[in-house]
Amino acid sequence: ALQGNLTITNLLLDESEVTDEGIAVIASMPNLIHLRVRSNLTDACIDHILKLEKLQFLNLPYADFTDEGMQQLATHPRIQLLRLRSPKLTDACMPAIASMNNLAFLHLIEIPITDKGLVALHDNSALQSLYLDDSQTTQAGLSMLIERQPMLHLHINQAHLDNDPRKDDHEH
Repeated sequence: ALQGNLTITNLLLDESEVTDEGIAVIASMPNLIHLRVRSNLTDACIDHILKLEKLQFLNLPYADFTDEGMQQLATHPRIQLLRLRSPKLTDACMPAIASMNNLAFLHLIEIPITDKGLVALHDNSALQSLYLDDSQTTQAGLSMLIERQPMLHLHINQAHLDNDPRKDDHEH
């Protein structure tokens, strides 16, 4: 059973129909470190996610959060990896994301952030990797981010920028 399960640390639900209410059952698993849910989730599930005190890796590729919801999620103290699709998010959520002290890996999918939103990441010393797919950022804004964060591993629409100093660090 999932309810209150003490042994599960990784839960990857790839073809699921988990609802916001279903996350309440998942939130009863105190040792969960890695959660991936491929179903439509809204701000209503965030209170439940915040109960997962040991959670470090959160992958919600079909979420539908608002800026307010993201501000709430950003209060989670241990998330190191956040992969999120959420077309309702705007530049207004970026300071909250940038405030996540342990966030090292950020992948934003179909989130219409602009260069203005990227500015929030300019001084984020924890961030090591940023993937942006289908954002509204420009070459100029991305170049400025690289200038401010030269060690940042950056992918835009699954590719490196030409001026990315780390583009040859790994294979794709």
